[in-house]
Amino acid sequence: MSELQDSIDRLTRDHERPLAQGKTVTVPGLLAQLDAAVTEQKRGGSAGNEIAIPVSPGAMRIQAEVADVVRSESLEQIGTHAGRVADLLKRWPEEGGDLDHLEHVALDLCDKIEALVDPGPPRRPLRERCPACGQRWVLDEDGHRSECLTAGVFKEDGTLKLPADYDVECLNCSAHWAGKDLAGVLKRLPKSLLNTGAGIQMTAV
Repeated sequence: MSELQDSIDRLTRDHERPLAQGKTVTVPGLLAQLDAAVTEQKRGGSAGNEIAIPVSPGAMRIQAEVADVVRSESLEQIGTHAGRVADLLKRWPEEGGDLDHLEHVALDLCDKIEALVDPGPPRRPLRERCPACGQRWVLDEDGHRSECLTAGVFKEDGTLKLPADYDVECLNCSAHWAGKDLAGVLKRLPKSLLNTGAGIQMTAV
């Protein structure tokens, strides 16, 4: 199977997602997961009366971006942008002109959606300025403020890493420290910031 076809299958079909200890779980296609993140069905007062209520402005924005990219690329590559996003994607492997380009586009779409619906373990905010850029706060696209500097202290299965496996990154300047590089950064930060003992709240950012 080509990488393009693999990415399109992940976007449009149920597929296996790896878990810890070599296990897997079947999950819906990424487009379906994105749809689920955008709206939920809330039952009204009368039977069968349901109203779709937006629950994630960020997901709505990504859904619009994905649709725009797919329709724009489809118009250029297969000569039409009409139809459902999933149906257009399925035509790319057979009808696309530049398959290498579409392979990168499809992979980027997978990464964008997965970052929203499956963001991975929470990162611990470090309440200090970034040693590289000097900033402490960063604003997201919705204007929400969060700490620039975060530490990865959890494994994919939710258990704690060994301190030697921690990493620190800045959301503002994208600086990243791990392994030997991490030691120098930690010397400039209070040791209590990486305390993962009982009573320390782990807050995702």
